[in-house]
Amino acid sequence: MATADNTEPEKLNHNHPLFLNSNDNSGVILISLQLRGPKNYSVWSLAKRIVILGRNKLSFIDDTCKRENYSTNLVDLWERYNAIVLSWLMNCVSPELLSEMVYSSNASAVLDDLKEYFDKAQSQLLMMVSVPSVNKVYSMLMERESQKTMKNAYANLNAGEMAALLTNRIGNQQKPKKNYNVYCDYCKLKGLTRDTCYKLVGYPNDHKFKKKYNSQGTTKLVTQQPTPTTFTSTPTAPTFTP
Repeated sequence: MATADNTEPEKLNHNHPLFLNSNDNSGVILISLQLRGPKNYSVWSLAKRIVILGRNKLSFIDDTCKRENYSTNLVDLWERYNAIVLSWLMNCVSPELLSEMVYSSNASAVLDDLKEYFDKAQSQLLMMVSVPSVNKVYSMLMERESQKTMKNAYANLNAGEMAALLTNRIGNQQKPKKNYNVYCDYCKLKGLTRDTCYKLVGYPNDHKFKKKYNSQGTTKLVTQQPTPTTFTSTPTAPTFTP
């Protein structure tokens, strides 16, 4: 059994875990990060540990500085520092967690309880993640196979076929809506400007007026073609001289 530390309180040096520093009090907020739940517990625990280590009080939360390690003349000092470290932990948690921590009498036990609690909460969250149904899995597989098929089909197209496919896709895209706040002073129509006026820049090939014009022009050319002359051979009666 280890011998209890019976050093006189006034003889403790600054490296002793029970050395009372003037800056160590229960009102100190060591970190601005507040523990709210499982999502930020890991970051909060690490940040808290680093700061407490810098104050030479890490032994109070890793359970190496125990009450039974000290003789009667140091027990009161241990109780005081345990309460200070416990208050440092309570100063950086949400009100919901604080209501559970106030009943604890040991700083190291508080951290152990928090770790156990959040480990269980994390496990429950993982179990709550729903497993996809058979129909969902089948749908995902079919979509993946469809993407593979399309990829292979595109890979087998030559340059001309690919250009035609892209042209067709672009042509089928929805045309941009007109801005009826603009006005063309040439054709006197809203939604156009001189830069987009068909009467100035020309009609596109797929425009209805262009198609109508081409259709009429073709019909006119066909109508104006000369009608071929048909020669008929009519037998002539022979003429006899009397």
